[in-house]
Parts: sequence; structure tokens; C-alpha cells
Amino acid sequence: MDVAEYRKKYKEELERQAQNKISYREYLNRLRAPVEESVALNMPDEPPSPVGLPNEDDVQESINIIRNKAEATHVRSQALRGITTEIGKREDLIDMTLELLLDVSESTELRRTALGVLRVLSFSSPLWSAKRPEYFAALRMLIDDQDKELREQAISVLAQKKDEYVQRRLFEGLQDSAKALVPPETALQLLAYDVHAEYFPVAREIVNNPPSVAAKDQALRLLAADATSKDLMTEILRDKSENPKIRRTSAVALQSLAPEEFRGHAREIALDENENEELRAASITSLDHLEESVFLESIDPAAAMGDHELDQRIASLKENATSEDLRHAAARYTQRRGVREKAAPTSEVRPEAEPEPVPQPSQNPFKIAVDVIRSFIKGLRTPTKRGR
Repeated sequence: MDVAEYRKKYKEELERQAQNKISYREYLNRLRAPVEESVALNMPDEPPSPVGLPNEDDVQESINIIRNKAEATHVRSQALRGITTEIGKREDLIDMTLELLLDVSESTELRRTALGVLRVLSFSSPLWSAKRPEYFAALRMLIDDQDKELREQAISVLAQKKDEYVQRRLFEGLQDSAKALVPPETALQLLAYDVHAEYFPVAREIVNNPPSVAAKDQALRLLAADATSKDLMTEILRDKSENPKIRRTSAVALQSLAPEEFRGHAREIALDENENEELRAASITSLDHLEESVFLESIDPAAAMGDHELDQRIASLKENATSEDLRHAAARYTQRRGVREKAAPTSEVRPEAEPEPVPQPSQNPFKIAVDVIRSFIKGLRTPTKRGR
């Protein structure tokens, strides 16, 4: 297809899309059409999107629809969503949306739409700085809401903002399951947005007595920030009876806490034919990244590439490994190793240069001449007895 033909088809497509657009008022009217009328007119379940933004009259009509509880819930929700931009420009409309969110007599669908609109406005509204405290206060009230989705969204937003109240409630839930707002793995994940040392003992208890694999995994992730958990990570990594996913998480944590110690364990796992192959592949990938860092930071890159046994054993896995992941990891390690070898300068032993002979004063006419001149000038500067 040549450029002219492409442009022609593109223009036709834009015109076709424009024909399917309708005015905002028509959009509202179709939303409010009874089900029987929609079927009779062969309308789609969702009307086409309107052209441009609503004008002032459209906004007011949308507000009337939103406030009218006699209107269908989906109509009110669409009307609310349709004027999101206008809501962000008016404090009274932001207040209206907050009221809808907290009104438990309203439908769940409308309240969820209100929360979605407010979350958008938190990034786009020029008035948001003044409304942020009211928004956070509303979210804290939703923490104990009956609707699970509203509750979880509110907790997530507050946790990401490092809200002290929700952090305290989540931590209390880990200490006492009767007070839990969310499952322990979710609570640990949310607390990781702002890690405090007081969380570590509880996280270790969950690792030792996990309610689920997911909870143990998240507890290990949180403990990756605790230097005193290095031995625990090592113990889990070396335990072949442990869940492979848990061992991989402990490996990542140990690599962060003690890179040199981790390298030894990763090397051992990578070369152990009786190890879990996914863990071997992950270990080879980690070794590759560690070798890359050492190579880039070393004063003598050639000397930093000395583990030839590891290189040969990994190279053999490209063909012999039964796991595709392991073969891929080995091939990538070998390829990147080759790139580093080409980039490393060759270590050549250069003979020491013989020192140049130091010329003696008697053998250097220039120096003799300089000494004579210096002596003559010194004599001129020395006062004579007659001058005194």
C-alpha cells in the first residue's frame, strides 16, 4: 500500500468513527432510554461515546441525574463518570462525590464509581490540595465498610501514601487475626510500602509458623530489609525440602543482604545436578548479574574473570539440561561471558624499561655552563670590603 492509499483509508476511518459519535445530550438521553425502547430502536447496550466535553447545560443535566435516586444506577454512574473533568474544577461537585462515596444508602456501583472519579481527580484536579484531607478522612472511614472492593481500594491507597492509621490497623491484624482487615499476605505487602523495624519480629513469626505459602513469601520479602535476618535467609535457601518459590524469595533477599555470601550459595546450587532446575536457572541468572557488576567495577577486569570451572559447567548445560529455563539461562550466561572476555584488556607481561643513564656533570657541557654563570652572578651580589 502506497502512502496516498494509506492516507485515504486513514481519513475514511476517521470519518466513519466521527459518524458514530453523538452529542453529550444525546448520550445522556440514550442512557436514560427504557430497556424496551432501546431494544425496539436496536440500540447497543452502551451508547457511542459523545463528542468533546459537555457544555454547562450538559453538566447541570448530569448533576440532576446523579442526585436523582429515582434514576437507574447505571445511568447515574455513567453521568458521574462523564463529568469527571468538570467535577475537578468545582469544590461543590467534589463534595457531592465525597458524599456519594460515604452514603451507605446508595448502590455499591455508584459508590465505586465515585471512588474511581476521586482517584482520577487526586492526580488531575487543580483544587485537590485543599480537598486531600477530606479525601483521606473518607478513605479511613471506608476501611470498615461492608463492601469488600471499596474497603480494599481504600486500604491500598492509604498504605501507598504511608498513612499511619491504616499501617497501625494492618499491623494489629497481623498480631491478632480477629482484627485483620485483609489476609496476612496482603497486609505484609501493604506494610512494605513503609517498613518499620517493629514489623520484623511479627514477620519472622509468620515465616516460622506460616498460615499460607503466600504469607510466608511476603514475610520474607519484608525481612529483606532486615540485616539480622541473613542467617534465616541462608537456612531457607539451603533447605531442599522447602517450597522452591520460598527458596527463590530467600535467595533474592540474601543477595540484597550479603552479596558475597549469596554468590557462594548460588554457585553451589547452579552446579548441583540434584537441585530444583528452576532454582538453578535463577541462580545462574543471579551469578551472571553479579559477575557483570564485578567486571565493571574491577580495576583489572581480566583478573576478575577467574572462575573457569563454573563457566565450563554452565556452558555444558546449554545442551545437556532437561529444563528449557535452565538451558536458556546457561546460554545467556555463556553469551554474556563471551562479551565480557572480548571487552577485557589482554594481560600482557611487559619487560621493565632500563633506566636511562644519569649524565655526570663532567659529561654535560650545558650543565657546566649553567654552573659557571650561577657562580659569576653570585660573585656580583657578594659585597666587597671596599663597598663596606
